[in-house]
Amino acid sequence: MKSVKIIWTLFFLICLVLISCFTCPGARASEPVKIACITAQTGIAADDGLPIIQGAQLAVDEINRNGGLLGKPVKLIFLDNKSTPMGSKFASEEAVKLKVTGVIGASWSSHSLAMAPVLQKAGIPMITPASTATKVTEIGNYIFRVCFTDDLQGRTMALFARNTLKAATAVVLQNINEQYSLTLSDYFRRSFIKSGGKILLTGNYTEKCVDFSDILKEIKKIKPDVIFIPGYSRDSGLIIHQAGKMGIKAVFLGGDGWSLNMFDYAGDYLNGSYAAAPWQKSLPFPESGHFQKIFYKKFKKPVYNGVIALAYDATRLFCRAVTNAGTLDRKRIRDILARTFDFKGATGSITLDGTGDPIGKQVVIMKFDNHTYHYIETVKENTVTIAAIYALTGRAAQVSRTSVEGVIDAATEINKSGGVENRKIKVDIIDNISTPIGSKLAAEKAVADNVTAIIGSLWSSHSLAVAKIAQAHKIPMISNMSTNPKLTKTGNYIFRVCFTDDFQGKVMAEFARNDLKAKSALVLTDITSAYSIGLSGEFIKIFRKAGGKVLFNAKYKPDLNNCNRIILRVKKYRPDVVFISGHDESGFLAEKLQVSGIKAIFLGGDGWNYGSFLNKGGKYIKHGFFCDHWSEKSENPVSIAFVKKHKNIAEINSAFALSRDAMFLLADAIHRAKSFNREKIRTALAETKSFQGVTGMICFDKNRNPVNKDAVIYVITSGQVKYFKTIAP
Repeated sequence: MKSVKIIWTLFFLICLVLISCFTCPGARASEPVKIACITAQTGIAADDGLPIIQGAQLAVDEINRNGGLLGKPVKLIFLDNKSTPMGSKFASEEAVKLKVTGVIGASWSSHSLAMAPVLQKAGIPMITPASTATKVTEIGNYIFRVCFTDDLQGRTMALFARNTLKAATAVVLQNINEQYSLTLSDYFRRSFIKSGGKILLTGNYTEKCVDFSDILKEIKKIKPDVIFIPGYSRDSGLIIHQAGKMGIKAVFLGGDGWSLNMFDYAGDYLNGSYAAAPWQKSLPFPESGHFQKIFYKKFKKPVYNGVIALAYDATRLFCRAVTNAGTLDRKRIRDILARTFDFKGATGSITLDGTGDPIGKQVVIMKFDNHTYHYIETVKENTVTIAAIYALTGRAAQVSRTSVEGVIDAATEINKSGGVENRKIKVDIIDNISTPIGSKLAAEKAVADNVTAIIGSLWSSHSLAVAKIAQAHKIPMISNMSTNPKLTKTGNYIFRVCFTDDFQGKVMAEFARNDLKAKSALVLTDITSAYSIGLSGEFIKIFRKAGGKVLFNAKYKPDLNNCNRIILRVKKYRPDVVFISGHDESGFLAEKLQVSGIKAIFLGGDGWNYGSFLNKGGKYIKHGFFCDHWSEKSENPVSIAFVKKHKNIAEINSAFALSRDAMFLLADAIHRAKSFNREKIRTALAETKSFQGVTGMICFDKNRNPVNKDAVIYVITSGQVKYFKTIAP
């Protein structure tokens, strides 16, 4: 009987499991990760949409073979934009309704320009494989691309015409209905003229035009050396065919909108023409060889269009961001995409700048002949790599965020104005995982990446670990906010743009004595933090020197959950002020002390000025003061312009302003050195006398610390932080 009962019990349990599998949503097969691919499947752009469909599908098939994303299969949803901007808008609205995680597409710039506002508003990351118009990514921070932009390919084709083809004169024919064509023609014209060439004529045509005889008759009269047609296969091919029949002998040039399909429209008149391309089969990238193999296996033919490789890269890049994010949260995925550095793609290494554009891309120049094209040369955009070493994970991640954003913001602005010494800045963001040993490893990675300079870190203990490696390898390093005096003593390659703890410790001690009339103080010190130890020591020394009495220096570790011992100590001594020299945990300590009935005024250093500090107890401080580096109320003209420009950013703090100053200072030093040689940059930095930054004038002393920087005092009243006063050195 006992055995029978056991059997019936097991049978009952199995039935319950089976029922739950059919009735419980969580037990069903995992919902797929939905990615929309928006491009032309019908209409005049369909030929250019097909490569994107093939490249995206190739990538998704491969990802699903390898287990999908986060344990889920990937479902690629194809939406037809019908070759129009309006159709693109409708397709993106459909993607929003379908609640997709991301979007790949479109091909034509006018289509992507219509999609991007919808997806930006919905907070859906979008990566366009092939839309090169510069305005696409300017729409918002959810919009990215993996292709080069029109400024690079326009400049490349103009210089190719001038230097390789020895062309002295050119005609430009542009499609006035297509933003890609207008933008690319503008960059070509400017570069051609700047290099000494002459533009004889800029002709306009409409998207559906099929007869170009009127404008071609005029071109035949002026006999240009080259004719640049920044269009797509159909319109460019028809123009070349009609020009050839009329006997026009100029060399035809185009952008990446040209493809082998042009032979269908231009015939043999296309022979001898040149165009820019994003990829070609002999590029020496391992991922390119792999991509070609799996494409041939799936489609039984060689890769016929470089846009296929771009779509493959765009899809893989998005999926890697999902994997690294560890979630389908679209904001988190966007944040990961924005920090893309050195992604190994079929089209080469991909690093995204602060606007979602890749930097350091190569432009391949191809020659059309006998119904195929041949590789001529590769032109790569020059870059300079700067490492930004900060905490992206761990205890310091939240407070480091604005420092990283400040570096990116500055690099983006510098790149928009042409870069530094004709090179774009490539920011290598390296995670120090909030520890000194992680900082050491991050610095070693920067060395391996052959960076020109390092910016960072935030916490002094992290910067001290980085500095040892930077000095040993003679890499200039600028910390935006590490205040420990020992940092720059590491060596002559180490700089900072913030004041030091001896200054802010002095400021807060004298403020306590002179402004608050405090006679006694108790100090709380994080014994794991070089910053806290140094700042506490300076406060104690100056407070005593000014006639105050330091009752006790209570030491703690930041991961404390119970601070009863500290509370009892403070209650015993009943100080006028309590100086807490730590970071986020300072708010927690102040809250617990206040709840226990302690009436002292709480004081801190620049480690307090973060939203995370307020979230961890700082918002409960009834009355306190802390020291910082900068205020939005600064009357410095550079600061006023900075605040006006960044008024829409939710959180602008001194870390953001200081890291921005560090990047601009570095660019200024490179400009003055007229070199990317590390020793020359170090010398130029040391010779800085009057660099005007957001946080004030920067002039280095012999120890590479800035002199004469102001300190700003903020007051906290019932958790509300307000500017109180500025103290000059």
